[in-house]
Amino acid sequence: MTLARQGVGLLQGMHVETRTDPRDIPYHWIGFRRGPRDQGSESDIDALNAGRVVVTPLRYDRTDEEAYRVLATALPRR
Repeated sequence: MTLARQGVGLLQGMHVETRTDPRDIPYHWIGFRRGPRDQGSESDIDALNAGRVVVTPLRYDRTDEEAYRVLATALPRR
């Protein structure tokens, strides 16, 4: 068992395609390019590929804290 950091994933970028639906209304489709990427040192992917059991502590919060602090001075909050 080993402690590891979460790897950066396999996304290499994204692209936007403009399409037209059956009613002749344009819309945009977002797609992602995937492929091999360097996962960094101590990554979970490297540890898994080496056959180890991996412990990776995770936290989920996508709020941009710096932008939030700036906007908090100008916008009201509940």
